[in-house]
Amino acid sequence: MGEGSQNNINGQKIKNFLIPIPPIPVQEEIVRILDRFADYSAQLQAELQARKAQYEFYRNHLLAFNNDQIPFKPLGEVGTFIRGNGLQKKDFTESGVGCIHYGQIYTHYGTFASKTISFVSEDLAKNLLKVDCGDIVLACTSENIDDVAKAVAWLGDEQIVQLRKRVVFAI
Repeated sequence: MGEGSQNNINGQKIKNFLIPIPPIPVQEEIVRILDRFADYSAQLQAELQARKAQYEFYRNHLLAFNNDQIPFKPLGEVGTFIRGNGLQKKDFTESGVGCIHYGQIYTHYGTFASKTISFVSEDLAKNLLKVDCGDIVLACTSENIDDVAKAVAWLGDEQIVQLRKRVVFAI
């Protein structure tokens, strides 16, 4: 066969393929299970939609502030933004002072963390920005636009340090 030709399926070969044919009671049981699964799937989808609508209702209700009752302030009056120092992954050590690299904010941590997966030496940590319990660490750069400004709240007992390209918002 040449490079430009296409291999076709031979109708006679298809007719000779052997396929399993379970007994009728087994087929009926398979159908019953699949039907039940389809019902469960539909019920779960309906429940998911109901929970999503409930979430949106309460979120919108909570965020519908009456401007006369709730004071609005600039974010800078609520907390302090501090840009961190520059570090590279090669500065990580097996133990030492905990730190969060900006890439870990959107690949490892959720909305909060109480333990770090990375560390730097105590000598290096002396010159780095400190992060205390309750601080929010923001990624101000990323490999994609969706991960810029992702945040993680530091809830750990010990003070950690902040790696490059992040901002700490201390309340």
